[in-house]
Amino acid sequence: MRQIPAKQRSRSEGLALRRSLSASEVQERSELIRKRLMTLRQWKEARSIWCYVSLPDEIQTFRIFEAAWAEGKETAVPKVVGRRLVFGKICSFDELAEGSFGILEPKRILPPGDPGGLILLPGTAFDEDRNRIGYGGGYYDRFLAENPGHPTLALAFDITVFPSIYQEETDIRPDLLITETRLFDGRDTKSRG
Repeated sequence: MRQIPAKQRSRSEGLALRRSLSASEVQERSELIRKRLMTLRQWKEARSIWCYVSLPDEIQTFRIFEAAWAEGKETAVPKVVGRRLVFGKICSFDELAEGSFGILEPKRILPPGDPGGLILLPGTAFDEDRNRIGYGGGYYDRFLAENPGHPTLALAFDITVFPSIYQEETDIRPDLLITETRLFDGRDTKSRG
């Protein structure tokens, strides 16, 4: 019997737990996360928000974009180009079209005016030390390695945060990890409500 690597097991388990949530649970939990996000100093100080466009079972980001626009923040969305991730500025959802992996991406790549925007990261599984497992392509890890200096914050449902997950040398931890009820930051490994 073929052994499944630890990282793949964590990814599969996180995805299964996330997919176990009903659409209304995803919406309710996403709204709790959005409200917590907006209380953070990192959000308040950010001039621009660089954020993924959510899939149905991910933390929903459409209201995050709307909140950013209401506060006059610039927003940028990732687009996959070959093996790279690039971010394009958007001012409305009309500027998005289905792209790689069925994910909404910017129709045109207009570089954001703020080169150091707050990046909101998706993921499939996380741990209490802020380690993150994505979807397996390494796009965000490569982008962050090539573009250091961005503040980073991962969004997660409580049920996808484990005591610990397998990490590789190339995996980059976000500065913060926020859930419906907890905040994990780089100052310590304990959660704070």
